[in-house]
Amino acid sequence: MLREWRSNLWLLTELVVVSVVLWYIASDLSQRYKTYVTPNNFDTEHCYEINVNVMPHESPDYQEDAPGPGLQYLDLLERLQRMPEVEYASLGMVSRPYNGSNSYMSLSYDTLWCKGLRRLVTPDFPQVFQYQGYNGENAATLSQALKDGQLVASSSLNFGGKVPITDLIGETVYWEGDTVEGGLDVKYLTQPVKYHDYSLWTQYAMLDITEPLLEGGFDETINLEVSARIRPEYDVAGFKEAFREKCSRELRTGNLYVSGVSDYPTIRHNFQLTFTQDMRNMAIGMGFLMFNVFLALLGTFWVRTRERTSEIAIRKVNGATRGNIFSSFELEGVILLVVATCVAMLFDFLLTHWGLSNFYDQYSDATDWPRFWVCIAITFLAMLLMILIGIAIPAYRAMCIAPALALHDE
Repeated sequence: MLREWRSNLWLLTELVVVSVVLWYIASDLSQRYKTYVTPNNFDTEHCYEINVNVMPHESPDYQEDAPGPGLQYLDLLERLQRMPEVEYASLGMVSRPYNGSNSYMSLSYDTLWCKGLRRLVTPDFPQVFQYQGYNGENAATLSQALKDGQLVASSSLNFGGKVPITDLIGETVYWEGDTVEGGLDVKYLTQPVKYHDYSLWTQYAMLDITEPLLEGGFDETINLEVSARIRPEYDVAGFKEAFREKCSRELRTGNLYVSGVSDYPTIRHNFQLTFTQDMRNMAIGMGFLMFNVFLALLGTFWVRTRERTSEIAIRKVNGATRGNIFSSFELEGVILLVVATCVAMLFDFLLTHWGLSNFYDQYSDATDWPRFWVCIAITFLAMLLMILIGIAIPAYRAMCIAPALALHDE
């Protein structure tokens, strides 16, 4: 009896460890999947980036008397907007999707602070990438708000962890760290716009950059993003090459020149290549780990059941049916699993409570309790299947052996 209790205790410890490991795997993979399928809330279909460079001073084509770089960019933007192929065009400072460079801003409301990404753009930026308003406003409404000098921010911003910006519609906030005089009315918010497909970083605020560009607030080191949404009827095979040639001819202004045109499928692929490879490697590694756990758990119960061949023979001699023996062995495994799962849930809870289950993306919700329970259910069912198979097959084979032969071998 003591030996059996020791065996069960070791098996229970193994089940607890396996349960926690499988729960972590299920939690991580489900978190990655949930992040990936969450809508980006931007649209890059038919969008292109026009790569613009500044003529070096040493070049014979450099114009000493050219207007300021801000005015040159605005002139280039105006020319781009006049092209029949272009539906919308905009300038932005580290603002477009799939851009690894960042600049930050702080907003204040009363004594509360809020930090996020700073998006300085021209008014048509929301229309280029088809941002949608928090209350159903279309991209044109958001663009008009920027033209009117209003703040347009993500609905995911939160002041001091206490006051969501969605509660401040109609209120005034203050943009710190920039020469923005007075307060900014919170009138229009956007749906949360993901940083990229694999991240839930959505905290940002946008302001119109047109006036600073007109006032010459930037020097020649400025490198603005020039983005354009092309009318669908023009965006056909071979368009990119023809559009690049046309931009090179027609968008040359001052000391700015077009060095190339990039389509967003390529931009997206290049930017997310590392994330995609990490995701694939993690899925393969976790799949391999789960397969090994499956084999280990299956083998443990397989060996455990085979060692009890003589016990099965004795039960058969005493009149036990196959159904009685099957149910008895399976029930024993299920009871051990239920006890182990209850113990493992404590560790799962601590990992979730301490935020140790969301290393993948710091902006994911570490306390996603529905996901917590779903992953526990997935872990329990997976282990239950392993245990039932690990018991049923060797038990069935043992019952096929004549009791006298089984006891003789023992």
